[in-house]
Amino acid sequence: MNKLAMLSLLGFVLATAPAFSETMDAMFGNTVTLTHPDGRVDRYYFEPDGSFLERSSDGHDYAGHWVRRAGDVCLTVPGREGEDCAAMPTDKKVGDTWSLEAGGGSIAIAIAPGRVARS
Repeated sequence: MNKLAMLSLLGFVLATAPAFSETMDAMFGNTVTLTHPDGRVDRYYFEPDGSFLERSSDGHDYAGHWVRRAGDVCLTVPGREGEDCAAMPTDKKVGDTWSLEAGGGSIAIAIAPGRVARS
């Protein structure tokens, strides 16, 4: 997954501690999807222990770590350079869908109930 897409995903988790907790709680045990303008879909599975799994549209799985830092959520994946950090909305829950404008167009983000596998 490219850095822009990861930042787009990050453009979706926080502001204040209680709101952050509510948004992250909605992601635990569920599937966060990013649908790119070209139709590619990446899926993320976040865990309360700070770990996550990215099921990339390239057919690979990437395990990583998320952490809250200075009002941002930061994702790291071993083997990728650096850390990607961004703020997120605070009012998202299971079933919500929204979009973010990125350099290549609009990326649709959704929280789907349960753990959705690749299609």
